[in-house]
Amino acid sequence: MYLKNHNKNHTLLLNIESPTGVANMEQFFAIQTVDGPGVDGIVIGPHDLSTSYDMPEKYRDKAFLDLSCGIIKKARESGVSAGCHGGSRGSLDIQLEWAKAGANIIMHSADNFLFADKLQDDMNLIREAKGDKKMTGGIGESV
Repeated sequence: MYLKNHNKNHTLLLNIESPTGVANMEQFFAIQTVDGPGVDGIVIGPHDLSTSYDMPEKYRDKAFLDLSCGIIKKARESGVSAGCHGGSRGSLDIQLEWAKAGANIIMHSADNFLFADKLQDDMNLIREAKGDKKMTGGIGESV
């Protein structure tokens, strides 16, 4: 009873960011504690996952979306919470794909990315008014 009470407010989230992590997910989910599942959830690190699968930063590629959404689905089917860190600029569309796959852990952006996205939207309105090309907010592209 002591361990159950002592650990009732603790949560264990595992980062899944490599082929080894993906291959061992079912083993992670099988870990039990005195009061139930040992792993409460998984979080995907998109940058590290994409790099470890030789598709660095190709977050919108079908292969990466299939991989990341597949990880989320597998976790959710196992009764484990799942999500991804949406830390890159302009990544709302990708986060929506993860939500459709069942993600229930949402880590949306960061204040500096949100600021940069809003600034880019404003600057694009000005560019558009001048007839200039809009910027897309791609990796390495400045506002």
